[in-house]
Amino acid sequence: MKTIEIKPYRLKNPIQNYSWGTKNNQAFIPRLLGFIPEKDKPYAELWMGAHPKAPSSIELESGSMNLQEFINANPEKILGKEVAKRFSNKLPFLFKVLSAAEALSIQAHPNKKQAELLHKKDPVNYPDDNHKPEIAIALDNLYALIGFRPFPEIQSVFENFPELKSFIGTKFFEQLVNEFQETKNERSALKKLYEKLSHIVSFKKNDFDTAIKLMRIKINAHKDVPDLREKLFLDLNDKYGSDIGLISLYLLNLVELKKGQGIFLNAGIPHAYLEGNIIECMANSDNVVRAGLTPKFQDSETLLKIMEYKSGIPEIFESAIDTDEYIYGVPVPEFQIKFLSGKPNESKKHIIKSVQILILIEGALNLITEKSSIKISTGSSLLIPASLKKYEIHFEKFSEIFIAYVAI
Repeated sequence: MKTIEIKPYRLKNPIQNYSWGTKNNQAFIPRLLGFIPEKDKPYAELWMGAHPKAPSSIELESGSMNLQEFINANPEKILGKEVAKRFSNKLPFLFKVLSAAEALSIQAHPNKKQAELLHKKDPVNYPDDNHKPEIAIALDNLYALIGFRPFPEIQSVFENFPELKSFIGTKFFEQLVNEFQETKNERSALKKLYEKLSHIVSFKKNDFDTAIKLMRIKINAHKDVPDLREKLFLDLNDKYGSDIGLISLYLLNLVELKKGQGIFLNAGIPHAYLEGNIIECMANSDNVVRAGLTPKFQDSETLLKIMEYKSGIPEIFESAIDTDEYIYGVPVPEFQIKFLSGKPNESKKHIIKSVQILILIEGALNLITEKSSIKISTGSSLLIPASLKKYEIHFEKFSEIFIAYVAI
């Protein structure tokens, strides 16, 4: 390969067609990228990065080139000297657009040590040895289940659905409540409750089916319109039958993020995105430990071991929509996210110290360097090498941009 020219490069990014993705007229990713979706084909995720499962390509005059191969040709120029050294010449983050029409699996991500052990033990289902801290930023409204509800709220769920209390064991549940009232040890109560549920669902399948049917009858008997949890319960029961994930709908916090709001999820936080379009960034990993609401590989025993049994919702980053520049500062070294917006004929200068990936969510702009300029429109993404050092954005119309980078 010839000497790398230091300039922004257009990216060609793979799309993941997972079953929960948006389809047809609702398909967000085709609309963003400007193509007509195939009939009834789901468009779930757009990956921007160098993960071996689905790496982006760099568009060169001679053709396209795998992004990691491009980085390998001169890692210090592309990543920056410090990033190349710190992350062994690898791009340390995976940047995504995610578009969910229905619930993803109930899941959590391992920490670094756990990921190394899982990958060594089962490289097929845990394809890398990296952890996966991530941030989700709403592009419209995102509905998600995140973190355990306070134990008193969960207690009320079991009181409202006595069939659920009967299934898990009335004596067990009452002892658990008494223990919590005496000790106020919420972590212990949540752990014992979830472990008990997970273990008995597998060997008391008929009893679990009965409990789910009775819960469904009670929900359908309501005179009022079902609330979101109830609607999800009915829809997901239709799709997955009696699934432990249906109970997780009531154990986890139901969160709504409005456009521009973001939430950071560290290792062990149970969650499931339910509906919405988001920008997502994470450490460069595809490790997911699932237990419920999915036809994919499930590993409930591992989930029990890695999950954080504490109630509450992680800190929510406030909306960036009312500002023209906002940094979603996350507590990990692999990535940070910056939001930028600009008005027609406005210009902004940027100094950079590490590699960046930029995606234009709306608008049109001209990205100008000392030796080149490149025009991009909605849906376009660029790799910006660290050795470029500075560039200027000239907005041709109102535009919104997200940039993933490594803070150094």
